[in-house]
Amino acid sequence: MIVLPEDWQGKENQSCTNSFKRSKQSSCKVQTTRTPIKKLPTDNKSVQKRCNPHKRQQELRVNDQLIAEVRNPLPQEKPRGDDSPNIISENILKCLSTILMRMSSVKNAGPADDMPSLSAPKFLNSEGTEFWDPYGICLEFGKTDIGPYSELCAVEAKSFNPKRTANSLILLRRLKILLGKLATVNLENLNHQEKLAFWINVYNSCMMKAFIENGIPESPEMVVALMRKVRVYTASEVENQLEVAKREYLQAAIGISTSKFAIPKLLDWYLLDFAKDLESLLDWICLQLPCDVRKEALNFLEKRKTQPFSQFVQIIPYDFSFRYLLCT
Repeated sequence: MIVLPEDWQGKENQSCTNSFKRSKQSSCKVQTTRTPIKKLPTDNKSVQKRCNPHKRQQELRVNDQLIAEVRNPLPQEKPRGDDSPNIISENILKCLSTILMRMSSVKNAGPADDMPSLSAPKFLNSEGTEFWDPYGICLEFGKTDIGPYSELCAVEAKSFNPKRTANSLILLRRLKILLGKLATVNLENLNHQEKLAFWINVYNSCMMKAFIENGIPESPEMVVALMRKVRVYTASEVENQLEVAKREYLQAAIGISTSKFAIPKLLDWYLLDFAKDLESLLDWICLQLPCDVRKEALNFLEKRKTQPFSQFVQIIPYDFSFRYLLCT
């Protein structure tokens, strides 16, 4: 071991003190000091580090930062394009909807098809165009504008043939690829709207896939557990899309005549989710309807405000027959 002389130690302490006071200097002038002792590279390097506390602190901070980055890596950027969780969930739902359509006799049903025709009532609008009435509102309460629901396509249990897969082979392969992508998505960086749209799409996809693979529900309880409407929700518009879905459903499912205000059993079951009582529920329904229908509904309620609800409120029974209402 080499022992440094006292004059060297004094110069070392002096250099260290001066360099600490002069923070702008990057290193002390140990190298310029003459000494009869032979310099060893390893000892000289260690002395330089000890002589510059400021530089030593910087090195420690850099090391700490590197360790922190290894332990806590920066979050990865959100996947873009077809590999983003939301786009994957949207594509899965679209793929399943198309498969359901092709496995049913809704479209292009030729003479060879032995599947029964759809039972949903049809009507002609003022322009002579045929439209669907999924909930039978026009059938019972006269022709009325039921909104976008008149353009939906119903895939009913009796129109669905689980063996009709020949024209869906490519889509089934694409579905398998999309489901593989779904298994590897990372949801950590999604915001509230993105997560909401993602999980709604995934839930509806699971219901549709179960129907395709396992067949038609055999009991009313199983039917209630499944969704009757399937929409594709996007991350940027999910809040607006949910609001639109609610309003369009009410427009298609509420019936008003000269003596009756009809509401679906679904709203009666979940009344307390929307209002405190039946009177508040009717007011809430009116606010959701399109302008013309809203005026008609409000006028109807105003004329019967002294009558008991049992005289003019009609609860439309729930239809337990299984079907999907799809946008074409």
